[in-house]
Amino acid sequence: MAQQSTPSPSRADSYVHAYLNLSQITLDVVERLDERIPSGKTTMTVDIMDAFPSTKSFVKLVQFENNQGIAETAVLKLYDRTCPGRIRKFIDPSMSAEQAFLRFVRTGEMRELVPEMEITWKNTLNTQGAVDYFEYEPQQAVKYFTMSKFEAHVWYEFYHRHKTELRAYKQLNSMQGREIPRLYANVRIPLSVVHPGTGKATPDEEEFLCVPGLLLQYSACNKLNDLKLPWQNPTASEQAYRDWSALTERAVNAMDQINEFGVVLKNYSNNVMFKNANGVLEPYIIDFAQAALKEDLVDYLIRERNMEATDFPPRQREIMYWNRARDYGNPASVDQAFSDHDGLHIPCQLPDYEARIKEIRQQGQSGKSQSSQTQGD
Repeated sequence: MAQQSTPSPSRADSYVHAYLNLSQITLDVVERLDERIPSGKTTMTVDIMDAFPSTKSFVKLVQFENNQGIAETAVLKLYDRTCPGRIRKFIDPSMSAEQAFLRFVRTGEMRELVPEMEITWKNTLNTQGAVDYFEYEPQQAVKYFTMSKFEAHVWYEFYHRHKTELRAYKQLNSMQGREIPRLYANVRIPLSVVHPGTGKATPDEEEFLCVPGLLLQYSACNKLNDLKLPWQNPTASEQAYRDWSALTERAVNAMDQINEFGVVLKNYSNNVMFKNANGVLEPYIIDFAQAALKEDLVDYLIRERNMEATDFPPRQREIMYWNRARDYGNPASVDQAFSDHDGLHIPCQLPDYEARIKEIRQQGQSGKSQSSQTQGD
């Protein structure tokens, strides 16, 4: 088979998926997760109202007709490998790259590559290996990555973001609608919309060429930097200062609660937003696409030690998780963000990880003691 040309940093044949210019899109409903989504239907139509700028995925403000026939505003988050960002820092989407990837999928080579990418992720928890290559080993990258293979790795990155965010929202189900958005549906833009004129999709085309997405609750929010500080108002009351301190504490506690449900954010950027709920500002945490989930994180740590999962009972796995959650320091990052913003911030009470881990150990020892007594009886 002839070697394909390697990707280059700039291309004249720029490319965008056709659906990005549409004002209305028909989505496949892969999984209905909220009563607002019309029941008994496998597709739904959304009207595109606007696009959110500076996002890591294509994110659209949309409207759809809910189960009661009323117009509902929502957020459509799409996991499209042609989206700009760090992962596209070196190679922009192009028509030639798109055609190369289509051939890669249709010849079955993509299906053969997926297990290799899965193994790499499990051993590194890094889905951006292709981009790292170009950033740190550009000469080696050009030798290794054909155009189609690079597109395959970018596809895997967005596939994994979608998979991770869907799992995270399900793990955080009890927080939905309050501290985090409600997840309405797991959806997909079909091949006929992504590539108009294409016939019925094969299983490989459906998996690798359709664009997955999540339909989420919309709430008007502000970033932390957009919030007005109490001391910026010379007539601010003491209550305004207390309210600000309470808001900080609620944001820190919400992040800790997310960690307790087994979801850790790898870095804090603009994940914490703030919405007005009946005249009171409340933290509203978004974007779990690049989170680390407890199960994946612990399995990675076990493999790192060249051991088997069966060597670690549940309490040991729990301790491993909290040790790593402490390293990520999500609640502390939120607290620091407030401190950087207001300049007069009084630090919040942060989670006591040592006490938490000690309690888990004591529970384990107590369980062993009770087991020994039972056996003795």
